[in-house]
Amino acid sequence: MRRWIIALFVVLGVAACSQRPDFDVLNPIDPGDAETEIVRVYVATTRARDVDTGQWNGNPDYVVRHMYYDVSVPENRADGEINFPSDFPDLTNEYAVVGQGDLDADTFYRAVKTAKAQSDTQEVGVFVHGYNARFQEAVYRLAQLSADAGEGGVPILFTWPSAGNPLEYIGDRQAALFSRDALADLMDELTDQTGQTMVFAHSMGSFLTMEALRTLRLENDAATLDRLNIIMAAPDIDPFVFAQQMQTVGRMREPLVLLVSPEDRALGLSAQISGGRDRLGRLAVDDPTIASAPWFDQVVVIDITAVNSDPMGHSRFINVASLYSDLQGNDTGRPDLSTGTAFVFNQFGGGALRQVVFGQ
Repeated sequence: MRRWIIALFVVLGVAACSQRPDFDVLNPIDPGDAETEIVRVYVATTRARDVDTGQWNGNPDYVVRHMYYDVSVPENRADGEINFPSDFPDLTNEYAVVGQGDLDADTFYRAVKTAKAQSDTQEVGVFVHGYNARFQEAVYRLAQLSADAGEGGVPILFTWPSAGNPLEYIGDRQAALFSRDALADLMDELTDQTGQTMVFAHSMGSFLTMEALRTLRLENDAATLDRLNIIMAAPDIDPFVFAQQMQTVGRMREPLVLLVSPEDRALGLSAQISGGRDRLGRLAVDDPTIASAPWFDQVVVIDITAVNSDPMGHSRFINVASLYSDLQGNDTGRPDLSTGTAFVFNQFGGGALRQVVFGQ
């Protein structure tokens, strides 16, 4: 049975990534006279760089490297979709890198601080990608998420040494663990330099994020934890492991937000590979047993099954960006998300959140 499940997981993973872009899509092009939206993506990475090709690969590096990419966002695009650049990019229809630079750590943080001061929203957001992600894919994905959200904040990519290979699920989990201290250091420095910081993590990136939060608590760094807003989409975490992590992390000033769907087939396969226990991201918000979970009063759980996704049901986070304002509470009569509870996101246009009342 286990061999069958792994084989199915591999087949689905290979099918989903058959048209994956190579590293050349990060080579800057001359935009000429094109007038397009430019998203500057700041990057911190624990990946190693191939000395021959200059490509960031799936091997770990003990030194965190920093850089930025200026990504041109096409005017003609659909929310959640990325048209990678062709050999002769059409910037009205395709994304493309139009600028790039390597930064030392001090310059990186100064640049982020300056960008925040000049931004419309004065917000800084970190994206932590999931399993089977390649460096170039993560850069473009964050540019897309930032453009679709339309919030005008400062996007920062934390990219860890995922192998970018569907065969390497276990290896990716080890790479995530390798990167937890580096992510904790990034959180610490960003909150110190720029104040309140949002962290948006997907899938296995949520596991990494929880490990970083645990590291901060073990270091008694309450100041950093108090200035973090954490959103985890489709978290690929064993619920028992999450309970143990939360026992160490404890209550945060802002509750963790979990975006879940019981129809996430990829997490269902992950559960089978990982011993049979379901994953946190497949919570059914109407299951009354979750209200008795030891961590429930420290989180907000939102079922986003209504959001469009891929056939595996694992990429809803891609379309959540364009619905960002719909998931906010308080200002237009939507439910208050400041207390631990559960909701179902059940409407696009109005962003309706139906609160789940257990026992009724």
